[in-house]
Amino acid sequence: MKIIFSLVLFSTFNLSQIFAQLPFPDANSSYTWEYIIWYGWTNSCVERIVKTGESKSICSGRFIEIFDCDSDGNDCYLMGGYFVQGNSVYVRNTKYNPGQPSTINCEGNPILMYDFGSGVGDTLQCGISNFGTISERNFIVKDKVIKENLGVNRQNMSMDYVLYPFTPISYDAMKWIEGIGSLLHPFYSLLNCIGDNCEVERSLDRVLKNGQLIFYTPNDDYHLPCRETIGVVDIRNKNNLKISPNPSSSTFQINSPNPAQNVYNLDIVDQFGRVVLKRQGYNIGGSVDIQGLSNGLYYVRLQLEKGGFSTLKLAIN
Repeated sequence: MKIIFSLVLFSTFNLSQIFAQLPFPDANSSYTWEYIIWYGWTNSCVERIVKTGESKSICSGRFIEIFDCDSDGNDCYLMGGYFVQGNSVYVRNTKYNPGQPSTINCEGNPILMYDFGSGVGDTLQCGISNFGTISERNFIVKDKVIKENLGVNRQNMSMDYVLYPFTPISYDAMKWIEGIGSLLHPFYSLLNCIGDNCEVERSLDRVLKNGQLIFYTPNDDYHLPCRETIGVVDIRNKNNLKISPNPSSSTFQINSPNPAQNVYNLDIVDQFGRVVLKRQGYNIGGSVDIQGLSNGLYYVRLQLEKGGFSTLKLAIN
């Protein structure tokens, strides 16, 4: 059964209206959340994928499994499980079993992760990781705004939270997005995330439902020094390079009237600035296989080892 959130926006006149009905991922759909971890001390990035697994009868209820995987969707480990109840999402983390695969921990009660029906000023008891153990802390709804993303209006909630219960210090580091989860990681409370750096160190990139893109984070929403992106102002073609065939559905090559071109590093970048394919040491005239990419408009960026680059448009059909 598909559970639908009916979210309420409170106006300054104490009136309410239902403005959206966007489901949080359930057992009838396959979701993947792609996010980036930035390691500030090395100025390097790692891409990770969170994906839903099976719906299982666990701990006297039904939970949807959560897996965290490498950028190829492999080498996954079980993070825990969740279920939806009304406007709220509850989670359980995993239990370590020496010599055996991890399983969902049935000790205690499920812990609240999201309540998309809460109002500005509400204080909630939500879970956050504390050295691998989920602890409940105060989360305060600071603000609620509606933002459009890929043609869909979603409610965005800015959250403060108190990391240490014995201090009054709160951190402004969380954003909840209707039907998506957290801007920094869909299940951040199962990870260690400290202070105001959460959305810098872990940033949600895009979300796919059954393989289709339904949400992405615009490049100007956050800035990772190690993130590889381009903008339309960077589109340049210094060396009269041409892509053929263009459009293409399987392979393409780059040609030049000057046969003595240098060796390039080649990146293919989607419309959202995400590098989706890399080739090191590309020679002009060589073939590039693009059969694994979805239809759409891309940018092909060629960068010389000694500096300088050219960027070309590529249509895949």
